[in-house]
Amino acid sequence: MNIPRLSPIDTSIVQRMRKLRPAKNITDLIVCIVRNELGVDPLAYRHYRGERLVTARFMFMVFMVKYSKETYKLISSVVGKDHATVNHAIKKVQDLCDTDPEYKLIYDRIDYKIKSNLS
Repeated sequence: MNIPRLSPIDTSIVQRMRKLRPAKNITDLIVCIVRNELGVDPLAYRHYRGERLVTARFMFMVFMVKYSKETYKLISSVVGKDHATVNHAIKKVQDLCDTDPEYKLIYDRIDYKIKSNLS
């Protein structure tokens, strides 16, 4: 089996976002919580479409929209996608939360941890 070579995400965009929110550093908080809950770093690879990584990316994007005031363009550029991917992630996560109870539990657990760390 030929496994594709995975390229790491461009860290310059992440560094730029960290400068935008130095007080709370919401980006690092969301990445850390999503990584701990799902076991996958949502910023790990740009061109890999494995299910677990896509789920982690979608969760990251949804919670960035929910808890930060960043634009869709900036959020999507962190994971190497475009703004339409953020729209798709929001719809997909909402649909999965409505239909899959296990997915909803994971979403709620991540949401609770982010809320408790922000307060």
